[in-house]
Amino acid sequence: MTVSEKLADSIDTFSDSSRGSRACFVLTLSAWFIHTLSYSTNGWAEISEGALEASQGLWNHCSRSAISTDFTCCETVGNFFQSKNQGIPAWLHAVRFFQSVGLLTSLASLVFSVLCTFVSKTVKNRGVQIAAAVLNFLAAGSMLVGVSIYGGQYRYETWIKSYYPSWSFAFSIIAGVCYLISGFVHVFTDSVASIQPQQNEQPRSNQSDNQRPEPSAPPLPPYYIPPPEGQHPQYPPSSGQAQPSTAADGNSEPNTCCVCLDHPPEIMFMPCRHMKTCEQCANPMTTCPICRGTILEKIRPFQ
Repeated sequence: MTVSEKLADSIDTFSDSSRGSRACFVLTLSAWFIHTLSYSTNGWAEISEGALEASQGLWNHCSRSAISTDFTCCETVGNFFQSKNQGIPAWLHAVRFFQSVGLLTSLASLVFSVLCTFVSKTVKNRGVQIAAAVLNFLAAGSMLVGVSIYGGQYRYETWIKSYYPSWSFAFSIIAGVCYLISGFVHVFTDSVASIQPQQNEQPRSNQSDNQRPEPSAPPLPPYYIPPPEGQHPQYPPSSGQAQPSTAADGNSEPNTCCVCLDHPPEIMFMPCRHMKTCEQCANPMTTCPICRGTILEKIRPFQ
């Protein structure tokens, strides 16, 4: 299978997957992108007082003068604290830890969301859906715990007391909520889908019980009554066809195959008992060339 065929098969699998799985994939992908921006940018806290403008993230601290906005000085948070003869506080280490765990689990949940929507072998696997839900809950919990620690501690630090939370902080909250919603959708989507067919099938079963036909006697098995001697009725009978002529009518007929007109007749067709073809011409036939009846058996009589 070529790459284009695999891609087309994945798109078809995504279209055939449930709406809940597709919604979870979109939510997970959006949350992963938003959290990656929040994790790597310097907009967790900002300050703008007079000629000073500064912003801080989990890893860097940037400052610039309002007089000359073209120049921005960025340094790591560790260097920023060293310049103030301080160490990185423990709560900021905790925020980094929980946000890092959230980033790793978000990557894993994105992989499982792909398995739930694009891979035909696992698109309806309940175990994969549960694993994706658990990873979404872990990612959401880690992000929201980290945000809670940051929001509860930054205002009590003298070096960041005048700062206010900014867009990176908000992005982390939004990503955590998206992962939380995606986890619940993964859990409840399959349960709703499994209950719905049973509700739809219940009226059908009652309707089929009301319209159940009454039992009747089994049909008689087919049987064949041989015709009297000297008569060769058509099989199946047809009013629009003439009865076959026989030697008893007094009309002499050439004793040759009616198909090739070369060899003598050798094969008798049953049940119409017409014997008008040679063995070579009779082998491929399924209907009698005389009465057009279905040939059930071919017999070569002893002469």
